[in-house]
Amino acid sequence: MGAAGAAEVFYGLVIYVFGAYTVALCSLLMLSRLWREEADGSAEALLAGPTGRLRWASGHVVIALAVPAPLLAVVGVLCGIGAGDVPGMLGMTMALLPAVWVLTGLATAAYGLLGRAGAVAAWAAFALVVLLEFGWEIGVLGDGVFRLSPFAHVHYSALADPGPVTMAALSGVAAALLSVGLAALRRRDLIG
Repeated sequence: MGAAGAAEVFYGLVIYVFGAYTVALCSLLMLSRLWREEADGSAEALLAGPTGRLRWASGHVVIALAVPAPLLAVVGVLCGIGAGDVPGMLGMTMALLPAVWVLTGLATAAYGLLGRAGAVAAWAAFALVVLLEFGWEIGVLGDGVFRLSPFAHVHYSALADPGPVTMAALSGVAAALLSVGLAALRRRDLIG
């Protein structure tokens, strides 16, 4: 591996660690406002007025889905400037977006189905994804186990093929999880 290959691997790792996990963490933190508002009673007060559950939750979900794109773009541009390949690095970071959306969808589904206990499930899923990555990187886990993570399918290594089919599949999984979460939230009682 020459200097160019080493730089590509280095920036790929930087993008993956700072792009994927930091941005996914940011998305989950934005979404966690739902269960915090339910816990402190402000959701109950808000929903007593003209605001419906879906409108209230959708506002949080839209922010949690939208903010990762510009954050990933900034990481991609900065790494691209460092590597001398802005389009390549930007493409690598933006490929991570559907995997971030899958975690956001999973957190939404967990909240809708489990209420505030869904927060534990969401953070456990995030921790599992990080542990799968770490275990795979150090060679403790095989490729098959690592593929349980949505990030394995958009990984910077040769393991993944982040093409249009993969991106569409991950986006579809995210949309299905979001639908399940919002539909479940509509039916369950909010606990003040």
